[in-house]
Amino acid sequence: MVERGTIEEKTSLLALGVTDFVPGCLVQGEEALTLDQKALEAVFDWQHFVAMAADLVRGGKRLSAEPSYRYREASIKLELCFVNLRVTNASEEDAETRRQNKKYLLAEKPQVRLEDIFGSELVKKEVRLCIDNIRHPEKYRAIGVKLMTGILMYGAAGMGKTMFAKAMAFETNTAFISAAGSDFLTGGGVLKLEEMFHTARRKRPCILFIDEFDAISKNRGAFNMSIDQMAVLEKLLKEMDGLETDNDGVYVVAATNYPLESLDPAVARRFSARIQFPEPSLKDRETYLLWLLEKKNLRDNISERAARTLTHMMGRNRKNYSEVKKFIEQSMMQAAFQEKEVTEQFLFDRVHDEKDGSIREEKDEAQYTATAYHEAGHAVLQYHSGEKLEYVTIVSRGNYGGYAMSDPKYRTGQDFLNRIRIFFCGTRGGDALYGGAFQKGDGHQHRSRKRSAEGYPDCL
Repeated sequence: MVERGTIEEKTSLLALGVTDFVPGCLVQGEEALTLDQKALEAVFDWQHFVAMAADLVRGGKRLSAEPSYRYREASIKLELCFVNLRVTNASEEDAETRRQNKKYLLAEKPQVRLEDIFGSELVKKEVRLCIDNIRHPEKYRAIGVKLMTGILMYGAAGMGKTMFAKAMAFETNTAFISAAGSDFLTGGGVLKLEEMFHTARRKRPCILFIDEFDAISKNRGAFNMSIDQMAVLEKLLKEMDGLETDNDGVYVVAATNYPLESLDPAVARRFSARIQFPEPSLKDRETYLLWLLEKKNLRDNISERAARTLTHMMGRNRKNYSEVKKFIEQSMMQAAFQEKEVTEQFLFDRVHDEKDGSIREEKDEAQYTATAYHEAGHAVLQYHSGEKLEYVTIVSRGNYGGYAMSDPKYRTGQDFLNRIRIFFCGTRGGDALYGGAFQKGDGHQHRSRKRSAEGYPDCL
């Protein structure tokens, strides 16, 4: 409340719960009031004012006002005014929701170094070229080369495209604004795109990163696009061209898991640098796993042979770096919960549980012996066929009693014949135990023999 009047006149206000009075005076000729700045600052500094604001929040209330400003040239000051200050019901949309809705306007400074990212050397070489282009534009202008204003990363999912984009911003000391393509398809997409480019120009040099880029850049000739998608795409082309505005210092970095052919040709032409992220090979995943174990201080617990076997066992479930990292972190979490150490056997059990299900009920000694002979038959012929034997177990999981895993070769017709012989050798191992009595393999082995036999004619 404004400090005015006598104590008697303030009594009614004190009865209403007023706690603070600030000196002030009316401005002549205007319906305005000037408050004493120091007294007002003291009120805002008092702890009970914070408590009052907290009470409003707990009660689902908030302070509302209509803000306005006035610039005074004589004093070179900008006066902010809040008119019609009042307590209203708080809306369900909180500050975090509002921040998320405008996240495409928020610039940040990522702390991701290129050397901290594991990836293909070919990819890193391309990224280093982009970084040098952004960091030293005068070097490329001097030789008459057009600067990279668009950098498109495409290919396999889970290979660190977002991390590489953040590393570009860190290594070049530029601002970083990020958004997903789907953000522009939820209404007002054209306006959002315009606002994002406008913000990037104000923050330049700035990297403008768009993830899930395919959502707003699909090939117009191959996909049925809505009117909104078409409008956003055309706006994107216009903004990237920079015909009406100066885009110097604004670098659009886009990422998609789709192949380049699925994007609109007009969009693809706007990107002077295109970096492909290929699917990692088995060796690549093994190298990444060893690198990750080193980062997690688990390298001493896991041998290289075990890492190779784990990578092989993950198979189709963990095909990219992101999935391998998720597996290790989930294993560490599970180990902490169970108060166990992350060892080779712990990781093997985790892979088995994920891939084949939990352990079956314990077998008796005779069943274990029969399984051991059966798997030994597979393992012996795998070795003699030149295959690298990776893992053998007689523990029952899922729909099998045990298995012998190797790294099979399918390059010649003889390789397919070897695989068929290996599948039958489990039965011969059982014959050695039971004196020639026929031991029928399970349905899984029968299907494996059938697949190998079907593939054999293709190699002739």
